[in-house]
Amino acid sequence: MVLSVRMTVEELAGKAGMDMETVKALIRQGKAKLLSERDSRTKPFVDKALYTSLNGMMVAAYLKAYRVLQDETIRDVALKTLARILETNVADDRLYHSTGIKALLDDYIHLADALLSAYEITGDPSYLNDARKYVDRSIELFLDEENGGFYDTDEEVIDVRLKGVEDVPRPSANAIAIMILTRLSLMTDDDRYRHVAEETLKFFSVQARTMGLHAGYYFCAMDAFFHTLKLDINAQPTSPLATETLKEFYPYTAIRYGGDENRIIPCIGSTCYEPIDNADGLRKFLSRISH
Repeated sequence: MVLSVRMTVEELAGKAGMDMETVKALIRQGKAKLLSERDSRTKPFVDKALYTSLNGMMVAAYLKAYRVLQDETIRDVALKTLARILETNVADDRLYHSTGIKALLDDYIHLADALLSAYEITGDPSYLNDARKYVDRSIELFLDEENGGFYDTDEEVIDVRLKGVEDVPRPSANAIAIMILTRLSLMTDDDRYRHVAEETLKFFSVQARTMGLHAGYYFCAMDAFFHTLKLDINAQPTSPLATETLKEFYPYTAIRYGGDENRIIPCIGSTCYEPIDNADGLRKFLSRISH
């Protein structure tokens, strides 16, 4: 049974031939009886675990929203959540899925995504260093070095190690890994990450072809592999130029900070373009390469 309000107190009083104060008192009494009865029942389970993977996804999403909206509350919640996950779900330099449960590929990848996003909006190199640390660890634990692609677990579970690329229902960890490895290779100039991304793309290429929509993030990752725009921001992260740069949209970007010449150097692949020193110039550049 679902309770619903079908008429106002005034309408109910008129229909019942009672004054409004009496009707209000009866409604209060009825609500109290309903609440008392509900409180006597076993309450549904509420999962209060702090999952690294899901929190990493939320932090990355919040920080993407912050780039556009510039709402400091969004940024502060995201960074506070990231700090709590690193405090709660990391022990002795080991990452956990939640308290007492060792991390899966999803946890490493989404945490790295959150850390890279935090670096891009703060310019704090510690976030970039931590992202690199967890990506390196995921390569060590989960990468199939012989064939390519990442396993979901660091060991067999019931004699099986799964390795998939379908989005069921969350984005595939392998697809997100390709995007992160691509970004990280551009942000660190370390071609090792790009090589792992390429081998992962190759391994899943035949499988993804038969999946269609269910491999959506894989095809996004393929697009990102070839078209990610690196923006070298030679300005302070809090400068107007950096702030305006973060607000501009391009499907796949990798941000790197360095220097204080108040300019941006955009690069795609091995091609770098003339430095840009104002937001309007960046908008025109993005419009040009998008078409």
